[in-house]
Amino acid sequence: MKKEVTPEIIKRLNDTLDAVCKYLAEDNYNEANKLQEEYYKIEDEYNLFDYTYEENGKLGVKDITGKIRVPAIYSNYSELYSYTIKREAPVAAQNEEGKFALVTTDGKGTPLCDFKYDMIECKHYTSFYTCCKESDGKRFLGLLTSKGQELVPCEMDVIYGVSNGIIVFEKDGKYGLLTCCGLYVPPIYNELTEDEHEFVHAELNGQWGHISGEGTFIPDEDEDTFDNTYCLSFGVDDLLD
Repeated sequence: MKKEVTPEIIKRLNDTLDAVCKYLAEDNYNEANKLQEEYYKIEDEYNLFDYTYEENGKLGVKDITGKIRVPAIYSNYSELYSYTIKREAPVAAQNEEGKFALVTTDGKGTPLCDFKYDMIECKHYTSFYTCCKESDGKRFLGLLTSKGQELVPCEMDVIYGVSNGIIVFEKDGKYGLLTCCGLYVPPIYNELTEDEHEFVHAELNGQWGHISGEGTFIPDEDEDTFDNTYCLSFGVDDLLD
């Protein structure tokens, strides 16, 4: 069982994180890596997760210092964050009707979208959130920004993991993608894979091609355009495994 945090540990943790950021800004990676080990040691030994508290039958969220992140005005939360990550990022709160919305963690708990989702969870290794709606026994998925905007409509059958900042999703047997920069390519492709150089390779209406950094389709036959255009790349193998 991990130890409870003390004020001394909080100060040590904050000082370590501040120093790591300072060294990284100076491109002093050796010193940053040394302090990173200290940071990991604290994470391994102590419970650093936010926790819920109750008032008048409602739940709020506090961090390990006791600071209120969300006041006690909601019924539950889908997940709680570590003190060391996602500071200031919104959390998914549940209302009395059982629906979820993203809310701010500035001590006010202001909703950033409507309470209309059956679940919201952070999409790991990205700044997005997976949202879910259930209808007639089927689950539909989408992706929200940290401001509550539904960037990928909550209509997808599957949302895959992230590869080189690209998230692929599927709807009715068609594929689309979202980049970490917020470029949305709708699910119109019959197949998304990668070519021998790890570029995104897409099949559209029987024709193969690449997808530009602006989301346009470039047929393989148009070699000149491909050679002079920035195109999306997965950078890793086995995207859909």
